[in-house]
Amino acid sequence: MEFPIEDSSLIMKLEILENYAGTEYDDICISEVFFNDRFVAQRSGSHPPIERVYENNDQTALLLDDAEAEGKVVLRDSSRIVSLMQVSSDKQWGIITTMPLEIEGRAETLYHLIDLVNQEDVTVQIEKISGKSVSLGMVFEEGDHDQLYLDYYDGKIELKY
Repeated sequence: MEFPIEDSSLIMKLEILENYAGTEYDDICISEVFFNDRFVAQRSGSHPPIERVYENNDQTALLLDDAEAEGKVVLRDSSRIVSLMQVSSDKQWGIITTMPLEIEGRAETLYHLIDLVNQEDVTVQIEKISGKSVSLGMVFEEGDHDQLYLDYYDGKIELKY
Protein backbone atom coordinates (compact mmCIF):
# COMPACT_ATOMS: atom_id res chain seq x y z
CA MET A 1 0.00 0.00 0.00
CA GLU A 2 1.46 3.36 -1.01
CA PHE A 3 0.69 6.60 0.79
CA PRO A 4 0.90 10.01 -0.90
CA ILE A 5 3.93 12.11 -0.07
CA GLU A 6 2.90 15.15 1.92
CA ASP A 7 4.49 18.59 1.64
CA SER A 8 5.49 18.44 5.29
CA SER A 9 5.37 15.97 8.13
CA LEU A 10 5.12 16.06 11.87
CA ILE A 11 6.59 13.31 14.01
CA MET A 12 5.63 13.40 17.62
CA LYS A 13 5.54 11.29 20.73
CA LEU A 14 2.23 11.36 22.55
CA GLU A 15 2.11 10.61 26.26
CA ILE A 16 -1.37 10.04 27.68
CA LEU A 17 -1.37 11.44 31.21
CA GLU A 18 -4.90 10.48 32.20
CA ASN A 19 -7.99 8.81 30.82
CA TYR A 20 -11.44 7.72 31.85
CA ALA A 21 -13.27 4.47 31.28
CA GLY A 22 -15.63 4.16 28.35
CA THR A 23 -19.04 2.55 28.56
CA GLU A 24 -18.24 -0.22 26.08
CA TYR A 25 -14.50 -0.41 25.29
CA ASP A 26 -11.36 -0.27 27.43
CA ASP A 27 -9.00 1.20 24.81
CA ILE A 28 -8.04 4.85 24.27
CA CYS A 29 -9.87 6.99 21.72
CA ILE A 30 -8.47 10.34 20.56
CA SER A 31 -11.11 12.50 18.89
CA GLU A 32 -8.99 15.58 18.17
CA VAL A 33 -5.53 16.99 18.75
CA PHE A 34 -4.78 20.61 19.64
CA PHE A 35 -1.30 22.15 19.18
CA ASN A 36 -1.71 25.57 20.86
CA ASP A 37 -2.17 27.27 17.47
CA ARG A 38 -3.79 24.43 15.54
CA PHE A 39 -7.07 22.53 15.97
CA VAL A 40 -7.13 19.19 14.14
CA ALA A 41 -10.61 17.70 13.82
CA GLN A 42 -11.14 14.01 13.18
CA ARG A 43 -12.55 13.33 9.73
CA SER A 44 -15.41 10.85 10.07
CA GLY A 45 -14.51 8.71 7.04
CA SER A 46 -15.52 9.86 3.61
CA HIS A 47 -18.25 12.44 3.30
CA PRO A 48 -20.13 13.79 0.31
CA PRO A 49 -19.14 17.26 -0.86
CA ILE A 50 -21.12 20.00 0.86
CA GLU A 51 -22.94 22.10 -1.71
CA ARG A 52 -24.77 24.70 0.36
CA VAL A 53 -25.00 25.86 4.00
CA TYR A 54 -27.95 27.98 5.17
CA GLU A 55 -30.44 28.80 7.95
CA ASN A 56 -34.00 27.49 7.99
CA ASN A 57 -36.86 29.96 7.43
CA ASP A 58 -37.51 30.69 11.13
CA GLN A 59 -33.74 30.97 11.87
CA THR A 60 -33.68 28.25 14.53
CA ALA A 61 -31.50 25.77 12.65
CA LEU A 62 -28.39 25.52 10.51
CA LEU A 63 -28.88 23.24 7.51
CA LEU A 64 -26.72 21.92 4.69
CA ASP A 65 -27.22 20.31 1.30
CA ASP A 66 -24.73 17.74 0.06
CA ALA A 67 -24.59 15.20 -2.75
CA GLU A 68 -26.68 12.74 -0.71
CA ALA A 69 -29.50 14.92 0.67
CA GLU A 70 -30.90 18.40 1.10
CA GLY A 71 -31.76 20.06 4.39
CA LYS A 72 -29.55 18.04 6.73
CA VAL A 73 -29.80 19.54 10.21
CA VAL A 74 -26.37 20.51 11.53
CA LEU A 75 -27.64 22.40 14.59
CA ARG A 76 -31.14 23.21 15.88
CA ASP A 77 -32.12 25.32 18.87
CA SER A 78 -35.76 26.43 19.03
CA SER A 79 -34.98 28.83 21.90
CA ARG A 80 -32.35 30.83 19.97
CA ILE A 81 -31.99 32.72 16.69
CA VAL A 82 -29.32 31.11 14.52
CA SER A 83 -27.55 33.37 12.01
CA LEU A 84 -25.00 32.09 9.52
CA MET A 85 -22.09 34.52 9.43
CA GLN A 86 -19.42 32.85 7.30
CA VAL A 87 -18.63 29.54 5.55
CA SER A 88 -15.05 28.57 4.75
CA SER A 89 -14.18 28.40 1.04
CA ASP A 90 -13.79 24.60 1.27
CA LYS A 91 -17.26 24.41 2.90
CA GLN A 92 -15.95 22.35 5.82
CA TRP A 93 -16.32 24.99 8.55
CA GLY A 94 -18.95 27.56 9.41
CA ILE A 95 -19.34 30.44 11.84
CA ILE A 96 -22.76 31.19 13.27
CA THR A 97 -24.08 33.54 15.91
CA THR A 98 -26.89 32.73 18.32
CA MET A 99 -29.00 34.91 20.57
CA PRO A 100 -32.16 34.28 22.59
CA LEU A 101 -35.37 34.10 20.55
CA GLU A 102 -37.32 35.85 23.31
CA ILE A 103 -35.39 38.93 24.37
CA GLU A 104 -36.11 40.59 27.68
CA GLY A 105 -33.64 43.42 28.13
CA ARG A 106 -30.08 42.99 27.00
CA ALA A 107 -29.24 39.85 24.98
CA GLU A 108 -25.81 38.34 24.49
CA THR A 109 -24.79 37.25 21.01
CA LEU A 110 -22.49 34.22 20.98
CA TYR A 111 -20.26 33.02 18.14
CA HIS A 112 -19.91 29.32 17.36
CA LEU A 113 -17.44 27.42 15.19
CA ILE A 114 -19.26 24.63 13.39
CA ASP A 115 -17.48 21.57 11.98
CA LEU A 116 -19.72 21.05 8.93
CA VAL A 117 -18.12 17.71 7.98
CA ASN A 118 -18.92 16.12 11.35
CA GLN A 119 -21.97 18.38 11.85
CA GLU A 120 -21.08 19.59 15.34
CA ASP A 121 -20.34 22.75 17.29
CA VAL A 122 -16.66 22.60 18.34
CA THR A 123 -16.54 25.97 20.14
CA VAL A 124 -16.53 24.49 23.65
CA GLN A 125 -13.80 22.00 22.69
CA ILE A 126 -11.50 24.81 21.51
CA GLU A 127 -12.27 26.94 24.58
CA LYS A 128 -11.62 24.03 26.93
CA ILE A 129 -8.33 23.10 25.29
CA SER A 130 -7.00 26.62 24.72
CA GLY A 131 -8.31 28.16 27.93
CA LYS A 132 -9.47 31.16 25.91
CA SER A 133 -12.95 32.35 24.99
CA VAL A 134 -13.61 32.18 21.25
CA SER A 135 -17.36 32.78 21.48
CA LEU A 136 -17.00 36.57 21.75
CA GLY A 137 -16.28 37.03 18.05
CA MET A 138 -14.56 35.19 15.21
CA VAL A 139 -13.90 35.25 11.45
CA PHE A 140 -12.09 33.00 8.97
CA GLU A 141 -8.81 34.12 7.48
CA GLU A 142 -7.08 32.22 4.67
CA GLY A 143 -3.30 31.75 4.57
CA ASP A 144 -0.90 31.76 1.64
CA HIS A 145 -0.76 27.96 1.29
CA ASP A 146 -4.44 26.99 1.61
CA GLN A 147 -4.34 27.25 5.41
CA LEU A 148 -7.54 28.26 7.13
CA TYR A 149 -7.33 30.26 10.36
CA LEU A 150 -9.94 31.07 12.93
CA ASP A 151 -9.21 34.65 14.00
CA TYR A 152 -11.01 35.25 17.28
CA TYR A 153 -11.20 37.84 20.04
CA ASP A 154 -8.09 36.70 21.90
CA GLY A 155 -5.94 34.99 19.24
CA LYS A 156 -5.74 32.93 16.08
CA ILE A 157 -5.57 29.17 15.41
CA GLU A 158 -5.28 27.07 12.28
CA LEU A 159 -8.13 24.66 11.49
CA LYS A 160 -7.21 21.27 9.98
CA TYR A 161 -8.62 17.85 9.20
